[in-house]
Amino acid sequence: MKYLKIQLLLFIMLNFMINTSSAQIKENKTIRVTPMHEFLKKNADTTFILKYESNWLHAPEYFIISKKGDTISSYTYKSGPKIDKRIILPRNIAHKLHKRNSLDIIHTPVDINFYFNPKYLHQDTLKQFWTSIMKLSPWKIRDDSFDGEGCPLVTGDKKNQKHISDGGGITFDLITKDGIKNLYFYAPDFFEKEGCPGRPGRQSILRLSKLFSTYFKEDSN
Repeated sequence: MKYLKIQLLLFIMLNFMINTSSAQIKENKTIRVTPMHEFLKKNADTTFILKYESNWLHAPEYFIISKKGDTISSYTYKSGPKIDKRIILPRNIAHKLHKRNSLDIIHTPVDINFYFNPKYLHQDTLKQFWTSIMKLSPWKIRDDSFDGEGCPLVTGDKKNQKHISDGGGITFDLITKDGIKNLYFYAPDFFEKEGCPGRPGRQSILRLSKLFSTYFKEDSN
């Protein structure tokens, strides 16, 4: 009986996590402005933020490059570093640090806080990064809200019927003092490779994703 109760509890928790994560994905299809976005809007000229979405409940993680005048800076917003395994700590202290670094972020408003930190890149590297982004004309990219999610339905064309229900997505925020623009793409890698390749918006976000992964390589998933 005790084993059945544990199974039931785990089943309820799993369903809660899936439903919560699905709601988060749907929410991210619209502009979602956090205090961090507002702060960067007021304190920088232009900011680009890339965020990977997941169908599972997970800690938020943002990769950020921002320009103020001639100064380009990069930042991450993510869980704190894990405790070095070589360090032996009392159980309660270790738990407290783990909670602060990895768990509290889920319930903490995204802001300029413990989880927001500058990322060192050489100024020449930052300039190259910024130039590479601008070459992709980010302000002209059309996302799923314009072109539609997934592939267009074509009668009798099984290739275009391919779908994925548990894929993640990519959110790209473009911030200036005039406003905040949000682009969202659901499972762009899957649909570019398996579904309906050739959509310019998807190709652009995948290039941007590759750029961010390259320059934030030790911080990306």
